[in-house]
Amino acid sequence: MKKRIFLAAGVAVLSTAVLAACSSANANKEATKPVTYAYVFASDPATLDYTVSGQKSTKQITGNVIDGLLENDQYGNLVPSVAEDWTVSKDGLTYTYKIRKDIKWYTNEGEEYGEVKAQDFVTGLKHAADKKSEALYLVQDSIKGLDDYVNGKTTDFSTVGVKATDDYTVVYTLNHPESFWNSKTTMGVLAPVNEDFLASKGDDFGKATDVTSILYNGAYLLKGLTSKSSIEMTKNQNYWDKQNVFIDDIKLSYFDGQDADSLGRGFDEGNYPAAPLFKNSANYERLKEKYKDNIIYSQQLGTTFYISTNIDRAAYNHTAKTSDAEKSSTKKALLNKDFRQALAFATDRKAAISQVFGDEVAPRKLRTSFTPPTFVQVGDQTFGQVTKTELDKLDNVWKADNVVVDIQQVSDDELASMTTLATSNTNTDWDINANSGWGPDYADPSTYLDIFDPTSGPNLLGSLGVAPGTDSSAIKAVGLDKFKELITDASGEKTDLQKRYSKYAKAQAWLSDSALVIPVHSDGAQMLVTKKVPGSGAGGWVGDKTSEHSYKYLKLQDKIVTTKEMDEFRKKFADEKAKSNADYQKNLDRHIQD
Repeated sequence: MKKRIFLAAGVAVLSTAVLAACSSANANKEATKPVTYAYVFASDPATLDYTVSGQKSTKQITGNVIDGLLENDQYGNLVPSVAEDWTVSKDGLTYTYKIRKDIKWYTNEGEEYGEVKAQDFVTGLKHAADKKSEALYLVQDSIKGLDDYVNGKTTDFSTVGVKATDDYTVVYTLNHPESFWNSKTTMGVLAPVNEDFLASKGDDFGKATDVTSILYNGAYLLKGLTSKSSIEMTKNQNYWDKQNVFIDDIKLSYFDGQDADSLGRGFDEGNYPAAPLFKNSANYERLKEKYKDNIIYSQQLGTTFYISTNIDRAAYNHTAKTSDAEKSSTKKALLNKDFRQALAFATDRKAAISQVFGDEVAPRKLRTSFTPPTFVQVGDQTFGQVTKTELDKLDNVWKADNVVVDIQQVSDDELASMTTLATSNTNTDWDINANSGWGPDYADPSTYLDIFDPTSGPNLLGSLGVAPGTDSSAIKAVGLDKFKELITDASGEKTDLQKRYSKYAKAQAWLSDSALVIPVHSDGAQMLVTKKVPGSGAGGWVGDKTSEHSYKYLKLQDKIVTTKEMDEFRKKFADEKAKSNADYQKNLDRHIQD
């Protein structure tokens, strides 16, 4: 979720790189003794209200303590969670989920509170809508009647297309078919909330400093949370699927990024189960030599980190510009596509990545397209191949020029307030921001490209310094109205996925050509050493329960994984994953109602 993954500093990038390590098929013995997973976290959650927050800092906890309808298996396929099965109407507008009868709510002490029932999903969505969830953009235009309720056109939530037809059946009615709808059910905005408990907590529901402010139906219970200190979770012994929970305790310590050596040192001393190797770390050469037979590279993941340009800067508290002429000329330059293209052309991505992650990692992490080129297939071509074809049709004569850049160093809190947490362009106090990132919420290219929708893009303000829905001359000056036409045309194609993806590839080509955002690198693809069992953990790029957030399915082993073992495993896993994904696609037909 984007405000969630709109990462603001290197600290978050480092944490992601490690926590997203090895997700592949299992070839090792399972642990038979209690296991503790000790590592670090980079930012405190502002809330534990999983239906309202779009922040990664919340998801790192709630993705482990709250189960939704579906979740990801090790191959990235969607499998039953709270819902044991589902059906889809032939017209693609009605999704019916059958809820398991053995799912319970628990307090953080493990005391049973009550059953998880279909009505809890209705309560959860109503709460998200009433609280103006950061993640509403995921479902507001999808679920019938939800937009009218959110905008106050109706005050009756029963007009919204989510119904509990009995205690164990929840039905969603959509405005239009969405082949990727099920992938949205893995997000917190569609997660259940117990109505009685919500009423008892009132405004304190999900209070970040209070581990008793939510109920738990997931693999873990949150036992402790201390700001800028620690997060502690323990296995839910009454969890419905506890046979797939192999780690007993999670203990995370706050890491502010100041001592990057501490990660490798922690692994070397046996305290951490994995560690990245960073080129600028004092331990880099020593650890690289010591673990030369154990160095592996995690898979490239879905988040794209990019340089963004402020097309409508209004604040100048952090700047070396002193005259109106300097401010005006800078704004004029950023509104000029040739200038932005020159900036993109001059950006040495590999060199920048190498400075932190090393020369070996740079080619693996490199990303030149905002939407990852392998995100979806368009027939026998990747999304990236179709995008390149469209990009070649455009007049993109990139130029180089002399550009003077003054660097302004700000604190993490200041950076967040000027980007991810900005409420208007009066405090988007920057021209070029090199600390932006976005990862997918659901399995469709729109999850990337719609964030720059000039009328409703959830990160338009944080990325381009202009609020969505405004009648801004800057929006027209950079051609975002044209981009709007392209994504509107793409979103209008509901049934033919190849046509839909091809149209989104055309929109991606426009975005690349505009150089409004300059992709630099992905998450994952990290050089590391690990004791995580290859193949354990959840797979996939979307949802709250991916390898980035979830500890369910994850296993640890006593011995460090060797480079040879991982290479051999990856070859085997690629075939397994391809077969599993193909079988999953074939099996989708059985869910369609006659």
